Amino acid sequence: MDQTIASFYETEQRTSKVAGVATVVAILISCLGLFGLMSYNILQKSKEIGVRKVLGASVLNIGKILSKEFVMLILIALAIASPAAYYLINIWMEDFSNQASISWWIYGLGGFISIAIAIMSISVKVWKASEANPIDSLKYE
Repeated sequence: MDQTIASFYETEQRTSKVAGVATVVAILISCLGLFGLMSYNILQKSKEIGVRKVLGASVLNIGKILSKEFVMLILIALAIASPAAYYLINIWMEDFSNQASISWWIYGLGGFISIAIAIMSISVKVWKASEANPIDSLKYE
């Protein structure tokens, strides 16, 4: 009986392993893309960062300015993805005899982790941009 029940869930366990690996790869690729996008954004705003540093902006203020639009994009993506994920999970859970309900805080935790990963991946570039000498970016103006 145990082997019969285990065979029912064997495909689910394989799918879980594949989904875990795919999730890690997707997170790494998205962090690299975010890092490249932030590099481009910092390059475009180098003069603005230099002026703000000359006028006395702190590293935290420059970091807020640079990462604000990325955090907003993540929040918009979360607002779109959460209802879709909720719907798809409910459809997927209908195939199981024992169903579990997923609380709202799981989606909030996922959003928080997404924002934390994004901030960690761009913090290196933000730190380098805020610590750069403002004279280098304003030299040719």
